[in-house]
Amino acid sequence: MIQKLIIIVVTGVFAFGSNSYAETINVVGEVFPPMTNKDGTGQQFEIAKAVYETLGYKVKCKTYPYKRAKYYVEIEKADVMVGMLKTDSEKLIFAKFPHDADNIIAIYPKNKNIKWDGISTLKNKKLTWARGLGFDKLFEFDHQGSEINTRRQAFQKLLLGRDDFMIDAYSGFLLKEVDSLRNRFETRKIGFILIYCCFSNTEKGKRLKKIWDKEFLQIIETGKAESVYKKWKLMREYRILTEYLDKAGKTKRASDGSFYLYK
Repeated sequence: MIQKLIIIVVTGVFAFGSNSYAETINVVGEVFPPMTNKDGTGQQFEIAKAVYETLGYKVKCKTYPYKRAKYYVEIEKADVMVGMLKTDSEKLIFAKFPHDADNIIAIYPKNKNIKWDGISTLKNKKLTWARGLGFDKLFEFDHQGSEINTRRQAFQKLLLGRDDFMIDAYSGFLLKEVDSLRNRFETRKIGFILIYCCFSNTEKGKRLKKIWDKEFLQIIETGKAESVYKKWKLMREYRILTEYLDKAGKTKRASDGSFYLYK
């Protein structure tokens, strides 16, 4: 009886100890439902858990405004940020491959009867995009670029002939603010906008990045990621991501930035 009691107590101590000393990874992101929800749930947080929790890590997820979340990783208050555009920063390192992607599209009025000939159609044209998207350095050819505050404003400028094309992520084209105007426009895919996770540029960050780079592709290839996207009704985004991975080549280096244009 005493021997059994000792075994139970020792087993309990080891069980308690193993849980207590499991390394915690603090993952942050901005509020962007259903990818990242205010309560710490969401598709991108769930992907992070799929990467790390099967290896015995504890994963805690929290949301903050975008700049604050990024800052917390820079000062090592958080370990990983999901939902990031790639930026130049000595304090951050990025995953090799994006965890989400969307199509970059060119939008133009149907009544303009534009003969589309690929991305070269945009040369020497007036292009506009939503403020903050960073498309100003996307195109190497001559063009006139401008930013607007709302997509509805951009659509109205296109209809008036003040701009020739709007450049946007496809998800922007689906926003409610342009519901009443959407059917008056054509769209053409010209590339991908890529969303990454980042890590602090420390030994721990480098270790977590190495794990992510290996495990993320595995959950894509095994179908585990697909079930997460399906749960959050994001199969369109999943198909775009896998299309990008196929085009970029899973064994090659991914894009140097957050934009990948068709060649």
